[in-house]
Amino acid sequence: MQNFTTNAINLKSYNLSETDKIVVMYSKENGIIKGVAKGVKKTTSKLGGRMDMLIANKLLMRKGKNLNTICQAESLNTFKNTRKDMDKLFFSIYCSEIVNCFGVENDPNSEEIYNLLYKTLDAISSSENKVELLLSVIKFQLKIMHIAGYSLEFETCVCCGGTPEKENLWFSPQNGGVVCEECKKHEAKAVKLHYKIRDFLNKHSYIIRPANYPKETTPGKGFCIVQVNNIKIAIINLMGVVYLENLKCPFETMNGILKEVAECKIKILDFHAEATAEKRALGFYLDGKISAIFGTHTHVQTSDETILPQGT
Repeated sequence: MQNFTTNAINLKSYNLSETDKIVVMYSKENGIIKGVAKGVKKTTSKLGGRMDMLIANKLLMRKGKNLNTICQAESLNTFKNTRKDMDKLFFSIYCSEIVNCFGVENDPNSEEIYNLLYKTLDAISSSENKVELLLSVIKFQLKIMHIAGYSLEFETCVCCGGTPEKENLWFSPQNGGVVCEECKKHEAKAVKLHYKIRDFLNKHSYIIRPANYPKETTPGKGFCIVQVNNIKIAIINLMGVVYLENLKCPFETMNGILKEVAECKIKILDFHAEATAEKRALGFYLDGKISAIFGTHTHVQTSDETILPQGT
């Protein structure tokens, strides 16, 4: 069997037997990987604490039919100060969980995400106060959003399309961007935004917003097409209307989008809605027309994934 080496950060682990564990890691070369740490629970194990969460290791692994086996581990960074502070530990777990949710096997962005997570965990561990800690986490959030294809509008007013004055900026959480001084009068929830924050965030300019938002007042697109290994993938975002805002019908909106992304082999929809019934109704409506639909805005996480009759 083939052996290989890689740098990886431990994200979580599962019990396999009385002495063995399965460790989920994010590697620099291959994205999410899983490995069996045999005998790790024994007091005489050479792997020992190196298999704990939030530790970066250089690993020697042996490929298996189903799971790889961890043969050796050399610690690169234990982020030791993190375990002495509850806030640091909480935010470190939060960042690792985001990577675990967004990460995939053989991720083409694996090196970029690995370096981002490593630097963030190191910055959190070495932070001297809560300001430095929170800044590290905010930077991580923005950069991982950029890598994942999400961002905010900071150049033009999301209401009128004009260019706001540099010193007079307001941010509209509802519309996902800045508004000018004139449009701010009609945005009750807009908050003042320092232009230096805008300039910092402006580096991350990609965003997809709900496709059924009004085009006249909302910039950006409701879907994007990415290409991975010569396969075109459409990523679509929609907002529900039951108990939420009065937006264009998501069913009607999807009919138009499907024509625009007909060339894509894979179509993935994120449907942000309040009512479970609306999510399921749209799922059955699009059954066989898209590859997968994720119903988000769920406050209590459930394991209710379903394969519909036509394969969605």
